Amino acid sequence: LLGSELNYTSGNIRGMNVNLLDRMDGFKAVRQSDGYYCLAPDTGDFTVTGGIYGRDYKYGGNILKISTDTPLTVSTDGTTTRDTIQIADGVSANLTLAGVGVSSASRAPLEVADGSAGNVTITLSGENGLDTTAAGMAALQKKGGSGSLTINGDGRLSVSGGFNAPGIGSGDSGSYPISIQGGCYILAETKAGNALQMCIGAGREYRDTSGWQGVVSRASWPI
Repeated sequence: LLGSELNYTSGNIRGMNVNLLDRMDGFKAVRQSDGYYCLAPDTGDFTVTGGIYGRDYKYGGNILKISTDTPLTVSTDGTTTRDTIQIADGVSANLTLAGVGVSSASRAPLEVADGSAGNVTITLSGENGLDTTAAGMAALQKKGGSGSLTINGDGRLSVSGGFNAPGIGSGDSGSYPISIQGGCYILAETKAGNALQMCIGAGREYRDTSGWQGVVSRASWPI
């Protein structure tokens, strides 16, 4: 049924109720302008381009989970959502943020699995914003493991981490490889609870702040 058009009559799709189709795990019935319905992947408030649902990515529990290195483009179409993005352990994801807005009170808005060896690349396109009020959580979090995090592109990203956590980095402890390249612009803020805290890099338990100079509460790239 995925991708096929089905005639809609009196709340039913060829004998199947629309509400029943909406309860099919991972999929939803989407009404088109011609009055037909299409069974499409349920990705919450995110629009995902590229890849195959169920293999490269899946949505559930308000989390969009990235499972492979297949290039994906994600957007929230100019709105802000409480849904978050998580990159699975060991995955060298290639993810483009193209107009993503996430604000979470409980999680990192975009999180690489703790301890992951995956080399993650985030490409920025257009205006993007990630914010969390969760203590110890970065807005774009990479914590532990041998893998790297690379941010590039020509877009903009505003990030604000939770109490005792950076905007981009390792949450409330540790320091791990982060590379910012290309023509992107990043504005990073932290709800600092410790004077040694970094906006990009590490949280309160990491003491080397030599890589970033200036005010603690805000930093930008290019400097």
